[in-house]
Amino acid sequence: MNRPALQHKHLAALILIAASLPSSANEGSASATLSIEGVIKPKPCNPQFDNGGKIDFGSLDLSTLANGNDPIKVGERNVEFQVFCAQAAKVRVRVKDERPNTAIPSVSSLDERFHYGLGMNGQNKVGSYHIKILATGAAGNGDTVRMTASDGTQANWHTPAQSYAASDRWLAWAPASGDMPGAFKTFKVGLAVEVHLPPIDQLNLGEDIRLDGVSTFELKYE
Repeated sequence: MNRPALQHKHLAALILIAASLPSSANEGSASATLSIEGVIKPKPCNPQFDNGGKIDFGSLDLSTLANGNDPIKVGERNVEFQVFCAQAAKVRVRVKDERPNTAIPSVSSLDERFHYGLGMNGQNKVGSYHIKILATGAAGNGDTVRMTASDGTQANWHTPAQSYAASDRWLAWAPASGDMPGAFKTFKVGLAVEVHLPPIDQLNLGEDIRLDGVSTFELKYE
């Protein structure tokens, strides 16, 4: 351990400063300040998606998707999210909606906080998508782990009843025996992206409807 050596150096410096002070109070007094500055940065963790994080639903025919006056479920696509660290670390992830205020919560039964926007089609909102955390496939250092969540300003970690990303929810990888985040060098989790549109009579059918959802996965060290 290097800590004792470091402590000895500090002690030697203090003795030297003491020895340099005037020996008599009649000679006046003086002082000098030593300021220590710097930044120690942890070795970074790098997040990435397979396929570059791009999910393309292609060209779709709404007439085959429409279901009367009910909202339209366009479909679901899976993507894998991974994090690689130079050394074991505890990390958590929050998903930020880059198309805020464009989601339509009525297109599915999930709470509003689980809806991410698909952009605008003229003056109309296009729809919503959900990011579901898949129960199978989560791994830390190649071993099976569980996804744990911390909602809102709460600090308590728990297994969420609804395993979806939300802008006010932190997600982390926990060992199989608990809810607290664990330290790993590699992290992996499968995600399912579900896209929903409003009923067909609420859509502008005079032009192409483009899906334009973008979300940022923010990584933070525990």
